[in-house]
Amino acid sequence: MVSYHQQRIAKQKVQQAKYHSIRGARRKGRTLRMRAKPRFNLKKRNSKDIVAAPEPSVPGQSLQEDQEGQSNADVIVSSPQPKLTPLSIPALEPEVVLMEKAKPTVIPFYVVRPAPISPPPSTFMLEDETPHQITHDTWMKIFQYLPQKDVCRCMRVCKIWNRWCCDPSLWRYISIARMIPIPATALRGLVLRQPRSLDLNWTNISKQHIMWLLARLPGLRALYLQGSSWDAVSALCSSICPPLRLLDLHWVSGIKDSSLTALLSRITNHRPGMVDDKCHLRFLTDLRLTGTDITDASMLTLRECAPLLAKLDLQHCRKITDEGVRFLATEKSPIRLTLRELNIANNNNISDACILSLRRFTGLQRVAVHSCPEINRDSWTFYGNESGVEVILVRPPRPARTAPSYSSML
Repeated sequence: MVSYHQQRIAKQKVQQAKYHSIRGARRKGRTLRMRAKPRFNLKKRNSKDIVAAPEPSVPGQSLQEDQEGQSNADVIVSSPQPKLTPLSIPALEPEVVLMEKAKPTVIPFYVVRPAPISPPPSTFMLEDETPHQITHDTWMKIFQYLPQKDVCRCMRVCKIWNRWCCDPSLWRYISIARMIPIPATALRGLVLRQPRSLDLNWTNISKQHIMWLLARLPGLRALYLQGSSWDAVSALCSSICPPLRLLDLHWVSGIKDSSLTALLSRITNHRPGMVDDKCHLRFLTDLRLTGTDITDASMLTLRECAPLLAKLDLQHCRKITDEGVRFLATEKSPIRLTLRELNIANNNNISDACILSLRRFTGLQRVAVHSCPEINRDSWTFYGNESGVEVILVRPPRPARTAPSYSSML
């Protein structure tokens, strides 16, 4: 025969099992539903007199249900509504219904960066556990005289040198030009070093790679994308683009008036918490559009959306005429006060009439008009001597091409 103490222990085990089942369902992201017995609160309950329950006097009136003791929000109790007598109440067993957690419908498209790491140590310990005499500041001055390839070799000495050599002051300019294909180790190395100037000329980089880099390089100020495609350059239209000062788009295929308007227009895709929807390229001071298919209409876009422009390269832009230069030199144009260098060489549509527009630029210092068959050299020489502007009428020699050091990023 089971004793009272054993019955009490069995009830406690059942209650613990129910508690742990509900708690485990919560951890797994699921809700637990239980259907308990309905409880009736009938006064003067007598098994001899009560045979059938009387019908309610008011239509729609049901028996009252006792809801006491139901403090858990995850346990949902549903009582049946048919007319039952106290003697004919069925014993309902608890039914557990497990519901899967709904998948999120919104995918975050912004990067959540971790907290900054602690500052590097000021020195490192020798084998006899004594600190080295040369401190961190002295080593950093020594590393600045080394080329990037040698700095990468210093990173392999020890962990402390590895942290010291990753300082962004040693990697202000990084070039991986003509690296085809770009390995994943190079992309991770760029994010680790946080350069301010990045050279991606003549690489097959895609739009996804550029967006991945821009989201992780908030301090980037100069970007070189020579020989890329418009599909890759269109990544600069998003809200993750940093405020660039220099943008090089030499010989980018597919850039037209509509493309330049999309680059310099307001941001359409917003991030959570973003207040300013203005274009992040409005701080450009150096824009290079050599070999693109833009026309004079793009000069109106530059006049409105790039008020701080100081250097403009329109070399080999065959659709630019004297009218486009006149748009930049109007009284309402802010570029008339900020422009310092203008390159309109290798253009068949530039003539001597452009000199009248160039006189309106107050701070112009240098103009390149070589390889333009419609100009008169004497007129341009007289303009340069009169206004003090350096006029380039002879094509300068091409700089020597240096092979990129692929090992510096691997």
